Amino acid sequence: MFSILLISHGPLAQAMVKSAGMVGGHDGRAHAIEIDRDTKKEHLKEQIRKKITELLALGAVVVLTDIPLGTPFNTVLSLMGELDFIHLTGMNLSMVIELFLASGDEGPLEEAVRGAIAGAKEKILHVNDFLSQVRNQAEEDEGSSTLPDMD
Repeated sequence: MFSILLISHGPLAQAMVKSAGMVGGHDGRAHAIEIDRDTKKEHLKEQIRKKITELLALGAVVVLTDIPLGTPFNTVLSLMGELDFIHLTGMNLSMVIELFLASGDEGPLEEAVRGAIAGAKEKILHVNDFLSQVRNQAEEDEGSSTLPDMD
């Protein structure tokens, strides 16, 4: 089992926790910190340090930041030598849901994290290309209307 901490510009982190909870259930292991234009970097770093330390007392922690090289990312990066946690960036809802679902498992943390990354990448689609694939498959199947397998 592990805790998840999402950190973002604006209310994105809190919205992701809420949305992922609708799909994957929410049992209190996911937390959010958001920053705005008025957030002081020193205050943010202390707030994140305190939350990660609190969560580490319960077990492993996975921290997700919204974008690489932004303030949340840089602040979390600055704590990585001090605290022991996993940091992922470029979070999206698919990744958060995958982690929600895995957070209660007893399996290896690194496996859950890598699975969440792979699952999130697989769910990013160029829908125009996807529809072309469906049409091509339908033509090959002589008019069958089955969708291609996404697994």
